[in-house]
Amino acid sequence: RECESFNWDQSDYLSALKGNPQEVGLAHYYKECSEKHQVLPNDGQFKTGYDRGLKIFCTPSYAEKFGHEGGEYVGICSADQEKEILKPYAKGINIFYKNRVAELEREVKALKNRISSLESEKSNLESNLSSCQSNLNRL
Repeated sequence: RECESFNWDQSDYLSALKGNPQEVGLAHYYKECSEKHQVLPNDGQFKTGYDRGLKIFCTPSYAEKFGHEGGEYVGICSADQEKEILKPYAKGINIFYKNRVAELEREVKALKNRISSLESEKSNLESNLSSCQSNLNRL
């Protein structure tokens, strides 16, 4: 039923906004619907939706936002559009990676603090164990 009532136009529109090549979305639904349920995807609606999504995706502002979110650009825009979007995309992806590095550095610092805390706890436990053993030996 889902394949019969599926919104092909909306699906590929969203696929384009995610930066996917058109074949990715079409191949997925072709396999799911055609091979498993004998329902053919509507290629025309898929193309219409995908083209509509590309009009948004292949703009400088969207490219920067896409990069900032860590999206991987795989060359789905035309050569002319790429001239306009690659610089904003690079700006966005650089911010994404700088933020990711800072996040990982915070995690490393937190882990180092945890290690230090555990080493201190271990030292205290070893000291307590040694003290207990000394007390036992005196008995």
